[in-house]
Amino acid sequence: MNSLETTVEKLEKTLGNGTCDKNIIKDIIREDKEEERDRESRRLKVVVNSLPEDLKESIEGQKERDTREVNIILNETLNLNVKVEKIIRLGKFYPTTHQRPRPLRFTVSNFEDKRSILRAAS
Repeated sequence: MNSLETTVEKLEKTLGNGTCDKNIIKDIIREDKEEERDRESRRLKVVVNSLPEDLKESIEGQKERDTREVNIILNETLNLNVKVEKIIRLGKFYPTTHQRPRPLRFTVSNFEDKRSILRAAS
């Protein structure tokens, strides 16, 4: 609902002088839709710190291992029955100065899954 109110406020400001172009309205609506999609995609992401990284494993091997580890933690240890869709390590990997594991970000299939994870973590 806030999104709609924001859109109306933007339109009212634009119409303040009594003139408005259809393209201006289209741009405002397009921007609001993009912002809503961006917000929705962030809602489904979870970041985990301190999950060990194997320095000798290939990138693909590490990704498979990370996926397996996250699934074990969420679905076996915490019994959440969550589907992990996309998983990635954040930041650049520097083998010579690598002292601690990089954060791991993964995406879940829906917001209820993320809520379950956050409840279990607290």
